[in-house]
Amino acid sequence: MSDTQSPAPDPTPNPTPTPNTNPFAPGTDEHAIWSGALAIYAGFTAADRAAIDANISPEATMFDSDTMQLIHGKAQLDAIRDARPAAAPAAGPETLPETLPPTPVLRGIAPEVRIWGDTAVLLHYLAVDLADGSPEQTVRNTSVWRRASRADGSAPPLPGAQERWLMVHNHEDVMATPSLPACCDMGGGEVPSQPTS
Repeated sequence: MSDTQSPAPDPTPNPTPTPNTNPFAPGTDEHAIWSGALAIYAGFTAADRAAIDANISPEATMFDSDTMQLIHGKAQLDAIRDARPAAAPAAGPETLPETLPPTPVLRGIAPEVRIWGDTAVLLHYLAVDLADGSPEQTVRNTSVWRRASRADGSAPPLPGAQERWLMVHNHEDVMATPSLPACCDMGGGEVPSQPTS
């Protein structure tokens, strides 16, 4: 039985979700998991591989939206990363070398978390601004997280050790129609590119 859920419903009709914010109560497992996902997206936008890897188990498996094969572990993930064209961090046009394309900006939206003991599933939408003038992509994302006190995230926490959640599997599904469902329509407003808590 799941002992967690999505955030409490907003009493206003059809509230517009705010991307890259954490709707879960601070100190909860749900808050920690969504914060980890937002840190991964912020790390991607900043071209900070260490910030991304701090929230992913080195043994994680992934179906990446740009790669057909199932990725097994950090070594395969790094090989795929290294084969991608270089991109500049999304730090602003004045700092981008002219030869590098801008890094896409990722916005996590409408998270739902389900937790069963030391395992959790995070479901959410991801709006991807490719920053090159092409249409925004919409991605449905499902990830599995494990509570761990070990760096590899492969074992339940050790008694007395500081616990954290690590992503152990990720599955990205790029939608053919580049728009969010009505529940997640951003209304074209300004959105932050960094996670907030």
